[in-house]
Amino acid sequence: MTTHRSRKMRGVFDDKHVIMFKWLRRIGILIVVAISMVVATLSVAGLLYGARARQRTPAGILRYSSLYVPTSDGTRIAIDVALPKDTKPGQRLPVLIKGTPYWRASQLTFLGGAFAELGLLYGGVTDADVPLLNNREYAVITADTRGTGASFGHVECSTTER
Repeated sequence: MTTHRSRKMRGVFDDKHVIMFKWLRRIGILIVVAISMVVATLSVAGLLYGARARQRTPAGILRYSSLYVPTSDGTRIAIDVALPKDTKPGQRLPVLIKGTPYWRASQLTFLGGAFAELGLLYGGVTDADVPLLNNREYAVITADTRGTGASFGHVECSTTER
């Protein structure tokens, strides 16, 4: 048999739990909504980043492309080519070539691209100077030097006595 006092305590205890569960449910809904908004924002930004990487010039050429160029001894050198956005068919452009022993490629994953598109992370399809040079009608080629990054071959030490 339960006493009047134990029923009264149980009623107070239940009311506190009901209030707590209501607040937890509201907080849970807010968390789910916030996570959904973050996922949606990152998804759209990632898609925009991917679309920017696939831009074409009026000549129908990809603005940003990566390929291998063979040297005279057959070694394949990895390069990225960035063209100005309004390059026309048959147009001749001045070219700036940048060689680096570090990774020339700045292609990011979907999530990294989304953060870059939102301005939360530097990165993108090019280095920071490439858009500036492209706006001045220069094509820019960035190359991994022999034996570094995605290029084939062997690195010769720059301190040799030759």
